[in-house]
Amino acid sequence: MMPKIAIIEKENFSKWFKTLFYAVFVFYIISWLFTIYLSNIQIKNGLEPVLPVVPKDSEEYKNLADSMLLGRGFYQDGQFDTLRAPGYPTFVASLKYVGGSYFLVTLIQILLVFFSVIIIRRLGAVFYSEKAGEMAGAIFLLNPLVLALALIILTDILFLFLFLLGFYLAFSNNGSKTKIIGAGLLFALAIYVRPMGIFALPIFVAPFLVSKLSVKAKIKSLVAMIFIVLIAVAPWVYRNYKLTGVADFTSFKAINLAFYAAPMFLANQNQTTAEVERTNIANELKIPANEWRNLKYAKPVSHFAERIILEHPFAYLKYHITSSLPFLFSSSIQDALTTYKSAMHTKDKFQPGAIKYLASGEWNLFFESVTAVWWKIAERIILMIIYVVAIWGVWQEKNKLKTWAFLFIPAYLMMLAGPAGGARYAVQALPFILILFAVGLLYIKEKFVNNYLFKR
Repeated sequence: MMPKIAIIEKENFSKWFKTLFYAVFVFYIISWLFTIYLSNIQIKNGLEPVLPVVPKDSEEYKNLADSMLLGRGFYQDGQFDTLRAPGYPTFVASLKYVGGSYFLVTLIQILLVFFSVIIIRRLGAVFYSEKAGEMAGAIFLLNPLVLALALIILTDILFLFLFLLGFYLAFSNNGSKTKIIGAGLLFALAIYVRPMGIFALPIFVAPFLVSKLSVKAKIKSLVAMIFIVLIAVAPWVYRNYKLTGVADFTSFKAINLAFYAAPMFLANQNQTTAEVERTNIANELKIPANEWRNLKYAKPVSHFAERIILEHPFAYLKYHITSSLPFLFSSSIQDALTTYKSAMHTKDKFQPGAIKYLASGEWNLFFESVTAVWWKIAERIILMIIYVVAIWGVWQEKNKLKTWAFLFIPAYLMMLAGPAGGARYAVQALPFILILFAVGLLYIKEKFVNNYLFKR
């Protein structure tokens, strides 16, 4: 399906977009070849992990893929895993088996970035115009973090591709059973790639609600989609039940609440660090933090973290909203540089983020932090302009239900990410923000520039 859409769409590219599309593709491939060169240097210097694997999450996906390739099952460090789902490790293991190298994974991820841009273009065309879709796709391609994520072993690019394609099928659905089933299967695959998707069900529902179908047909489509997702995730729920006695898809909720939300909130309240608060929670729970990802302990861990939050509901709500702002204003350049330094095993001196000062009301330190680096200021000014113009686009298209679906996606993902939000998580929402921005920009051009500047 996707190659067919890509071939058809490619023929309709405008001249400027086609030139940029292919030029950036060449740059991505050169960057991919450069990572192979860097990996050889790492091997010679005895560094671990070696590109395209980087520390932490990326290493875990590699470990799980290696375990599967060796016939040991979904294990790492000698223990079964109930935090991750098998979608991405299976993707990685399959390509490693075929190509003999993890660099085939990153090459395919580059292709998925460009397929995603074609979908972004198509979404823009269905929503407003092909020009809007091309503008959004071009900016997305030029985002340095998108390139960085494509070149390493992480779930973001595959998840985004599956979500965008599923969203497009549901969004453009005219009653086609094939599109409904296709969207359901793609959303189920997205959940298997990134388990947080199980908590992001509303973003899968949104495109069905704003499609052109009748109310009755929308309900039928939604029921069919949810049924497909539930059937698809059931085998993994059963696997976890057999291993832990708990029938759930993932321990993501426990980790998100107890490892991020609760300790980061307490650290802000008590003027300590998240690590100190995690240790305190582990001591009170009498469950070590390294066991929280085990689904067997998910319920007591989640309940304990929820109790902390519910004891201070308004203070936590204020903190959650404030600490979600990095989702909108984190530097993509900074995140790309951090990814590169992590890959090169270069350690940065730890510096508290500006959001820590904002959440605690330390305004002087907050302004000093956000103005410390000139290019970060410039990037945030650009982001602010993008959001303002996007809001103008929303206002101009406010009578369309589809507009509110496009606005809902980033808003929901932002609140879901909460204190863990950042540029990497915002990538999933970026296509929708950029389409709204492109619409707003085209309105400004058509209504003001053309009507006032060129007519005078």
